[in-house]
Amino acid sequence: MTLNLRNIVQNLNENTSQVAAAATEIASNAELMTKGVVVQSDQVLQVSTAIEEMTVTIVETSKNTNEANNVSKESSKVAGTGGQIITETIAGMHRITEVVSQSAISIEKLS
Repeated sequence: MTLNLRNIVQNLNENTSQVAAAATEIASNAELMTKGVVVQSDQVLQVSTAIEEMTVTIVETSKNTNEANNVSKESSKVAGTGGQIITETIAGMHRITEVVSQSAISIEKLS
């Protein structure tokens, strides 16, 4: 009976040691997982910040593109107006040429 009791106590001590070792291993793994979660959390924060910065850049690029488009349209209008003015000037110069030619003919007839 004493031997039996001694074996039971010895088994209990061995089992307790194994449970303690397993609990230590579990605690160690839990600590590693916690560190991993903290690293992942930091990385998610960095990605989130990068996305926010990219969004701001995209909005600024969109505004700049719209402004460039408006400037381009205005430049096109100015160029069209300038072309029309040049055409009218050339027509005026042709009229002046005709008047000068007719004046020369009239002067020649008078001489």
